[in-house]
Order: sequence, then C-alpha cells, then structure tokens
Amino acid sequence: MFIIFAMQKWYYFVFILSLFVIGCKEIPGEEGYIFFPTTKITDNKAVDLFCDVSPDGQYIAFSSNKRGNFDIYIKNINEQATTQRTFGKEADIFPSFSPDGRSIAYSSDRFGNFDIFIMNTFSGMDVRQVTFDRERNEVAPDFSPDGKKILFTSLSKKEPTLMIIDLETHLTTEITKGCFGKFSPDGEKIVFERDGDIWVVGADGRSETLVFHSPNFGCIFPCFSQNGRKIVYTSIPKNTEFKSVIDIKNFKMADIRVVNIDGCGDIQLTGKSISNFPCWSNDGFIYYSSLRDEVINIFRIEAPFDVAVEKEKEEKVLVKEELVEIKKEERKEIRFIPPPLPERGMKMTIKRDGTNIWTYPGKTVFAKIDKGGKVIIVDSSKKWYYKVLIEDGREGWVSSFFVE
Repeated sequence: MFIIFAMQKWYYFVFILSLFVIGCKEIPGEEGYIFFPTTKITDNKAVDLFCDVSPDGQYIAFSSNKRGNFDIYIKNINEQATTQRTFGKEADIFPSFSPDGRSIAYSSDRFGNFDIFIMNTFSGMDVRQVTFDRERNEVAPDFSPDGKKILFTSLSKKEPTLMIIDLETHLTTEITKGCFGKFSPDGEKIVFERDGDIWVVGADGRSETLVFHSPNFGCIFPCFSQNGRKIVYTSIPKNTEFKSVIDIKNFKMADIRVVNIDGCGDIQLTGKSISNFPCWSNDGFIYYSSLRDEVINIFRIEAPFDVAVEKEKEEKVLVKEELVEIKKEERKEIRFIPPPLPERGMKMTIKRDGTNIWTYPGKTVFAKIDKGGKVIIVDSSKKWYYKVLIEDGREGWVSSFFVE
C-alpha cells in the first residue's frame, strides 16, 4: 500500500508539505522534460497549497499559512491582493469551487479531526458542515458538475476510501478504495490514486480501470483536463522505503506530468523546481504549487498542448456513445459575478460580534463593533474592505464580509 494511505491527520499533512522541502533531483521521464511558459500567481513569503480555479477562470481559492495556520484565501488571478475567507486556529485546506462559483467546499479540523464544510465564496459566511465522522479524516472535497454531490477522501489507519455525499439527502456512498478523486467534466467518471497508480472509476462505483502505472515513480493528485481527454498529476519517487510516516529524508522531488486518458503520451511538464497539487482550469491552464526561492507559491503553465486552439472552437465530445456539440454560448452560462458594491452613504449592519475596525486594511485595530452595530459606507472601491463611518464619528476600514 502506497505510504500516504496510512497516515494519521497531522503526520499525513506534514508528509504532504514535506514533498516540497527536500532537495530536487531529476527522475527519468518516459518522454523527457518539456518546458512550457509559466506565470507566478501568488507571491507570498509563506506556503500556498491546494488551489482550485473558479469556473470562469477569474479567481483562485487556495490554502496558505501566511498568518500562522492554514486558512482559505481568494485571489483574482489578474490582481495582486488576496482575501482571507476562513479564520481561526484550525487548519482549513483543500478548497473546491462549486460549479456556479458561489460556494467553496473545504476540509477543516476545527472539531478535532478533518471534516468537510461549505461556505459562501463571496463572504466566507453561511458555513455548514456536511460530514461528521469522528473516527476518520475527510479531506479533498470535489463538487460534482451539477453541484448536487461532493466527492471526498475518507482517511483511516487502514486505507483511504473515496466517498460521495448527496447534499440534498445527506446519503453517503462508498465508491472504491483510493484517494484524491476528481470528477470528469461530464460527472460520469472519477479519476483517483491507488497505490501510486492512476485509476478511473464510474461515478456509480462501477467499471474500475487502471489508466497509468509507472515503474519509475508514483502518481498522486490526478485531475481531468477540461475536455476529459487528459489527466494532470504529480509524480514522486516510488522506490523510497519509510520507517515511519514522517521519515521523508530520501524524498528528492515532485513534478507535474500529463498523460492521455488511455494511458499513453505521458509528458513531464516541470523539472527545475519541486512542484505539486495540480489543478486544470476550464480555460485550459494548469495551476500548481511550487517551491522556488525557499517559499511555496502558486504558478500556472500557459496552455500546453492544443487546448488554446480547442477552446476557440465548437468542441465535440463523445458522451455515452452519442456525439454532443458543446457551443461557446453554453460555456458562458456559468459566471463568477461578485455582488454589487454598496454606494457611498448607505447604512449597513455588522454581522459578527467583535468585528475589527482598522485604520487601514490589515493595519491597526482602533475599534470593535458587535453584531447589529450600524456603519455608514464612505468608500467601497476596494471591494473586499469598506471605509466606513462608525457611530462615534470616527472613520475606519472593515472587512466587507462582516457587514450586510
């Protein structure tokens, strides 16, 4: 059984992070290392992991320890600022956008072990817990394309299991043994890892198929391309023996690779840095975390293969042996649109006790207002922070998701 399957909560988490912090050494690729242009997306002196991309490609959600513990952050890909969405001493990891972009599922250990939660993307509020197993850790959620179900990994001392929970009925179904599953774009298949190999299974738990096995390295964190024809994944050394789950001294590297759905055409995409946790966006980019200059930030590979051409065409996809045309107008139905900004002079209400009023966003706190307190909007141009007039006549800044 591949080593990550048997991990306890924190040992497992430390192990994942350790994939970055040990030196880098090339391992042989079946078709060699091919360089593709990359763009740096986050620029923090911290650890940024587990990113997901909104359906329209405009935002990323990721987990970062920039303020000590791991929280979920949101970032417009074309802007510098990041916005914190979860707060507290617990670890919040593995964010996943819903198909309409309005919700984010994630894993949190706020009640002792990891469970799956859902929150509002725009505010970070309306948090609800969807899994409650006190004996296992539930991580790596992934929304089904219709938004009605969540796929996740249930970890125990024995072996990991892929589970699906129906968000309407709360019925939980075991799919198969394995971990880190992702739905296909049509929702009918799931790609996942088992024993360091890439597998695909039907969303109903049937028709399990081994897609890719390498004698040279293990394959983890697989994810479908936006057309379902390729799989991006992380490769790590497979011949390392561990005396314990934190014995990572022999770990040499982690790279991003892509293979066709039929298991052919395996290509190595990264090789000069330690890279992990890939995500393939709807607009054809591959996002991933990478250790460079002693910090871990999020990068993206600029449209490798032929996706830049494919996304400009009316694409034909074989679904259930029927040829279905997906037109560009249909792709525009999913939009990630922030709510309208309040106007100057509008009176708003504080939603949480002890809400900070800052001299400037992220700087000195000079006042705290409890739930129900009133403020008047002075400036809303920063979107994620509002400049407000409080009841004693002073002006300051408040986080936009603590007012309504």
